[in-house]
Amino acid sequence: MPKDHRLPERPKPPSIDQIMADIKAAGDDDVVFSGSKLNISRDSTPVTSLSLVDTEDMGHGDDSSVTRTESPDIGAKYLQTLELLNLVDLLKSTPEELKKQYEQLEELGAEVSEVINELKESASSTVKQKKTKS
Repeated sequence: MPKDHRLPERPKPPSIDQIMADIKAAGDDDVVFSGSKLNISRDSTPVTSLSLVDTEDMGHGDDSSVTRTESPDIGAKYLQTLELLNLVDLLKSTPEELKKQYEQLEELGAEVSEVINELKESASSTVKQKKTKS
């Protein structure tokens, strides 16, 4: 008798009401929500700005009429995050840039050495010519 090797069915995603209840029930020490409730309502589309809502307004009356208030700390954190991402990109490209600069310096060093040798030869031939004329 062959064994059935099917995986169990995935659980169904939570409904909007269940998600809203979870958000409303989140404590102030919740790491994800960090003391504030996100601006999510039953009729809202995904939030693309860094706005937060007052926790007192959450769940009272029509969810879609909740007013947004800017958190000054969120904007600063967002800018710091962008700066960090830019620095990470810079650090990733730095070894390649340093290698290019090193190769350029090696080429310049070789050119300088060549010019110095030419100057030495020119100077020594000039000194020889002066000695032969004297």
